[in-house]
Amino acid sequence: MKINPIPSPITVSNGTWNFNCSTSAQTHRLAYTANTKGTVTYSMVSQPSGNYFSISGTTLTAAAKTPANQYTLTIKATDAGNNNYTQVSKDFTITVTVSHASAEYGGTENVHTRCSVCKTTLSGNGSHSYSTEIIQHANCV
Repeated sequence: MKINPIPSPITVSNGTWNFNCSTSAQTHRLAYTANTKGTVTYSMVSQPSGNYFSISGTTLTAAAKTPANQYTLTIKATDAGNNNYTQVSKDFTITVTVSHASAEYGGTENVHTRCSVCKTTLSGNGSHSYSTEIIQHANCV
């Protein structure tokens, strides 16, 4: 008597990823699955226009200079299964928030921790009462 494999019981969960805008690419490890029975692979199903995000293996990468914004990515996790379980794919979402870093007082400081495109000019009156003017450039939203 032959026993037919059953579908993998893979489960997925939605996730979040937060980082500050940067002139270099940022990476995030994909670990949103449980109850897998084989090797899990990930692929991008959909992302907002701009194509700022890519997947290689279990690493999600945001391109350098990804504009500050909130992005919703749909990713497919595929469990390859094994002799007892058949391959199963399930979609999940990751909400990515790219933020401007806080500026520090005391002169001209970068708004982003690693971005030299946007700068904040801070001026004060000696009693530590500061006003902030943010200068944004076309390449850094």
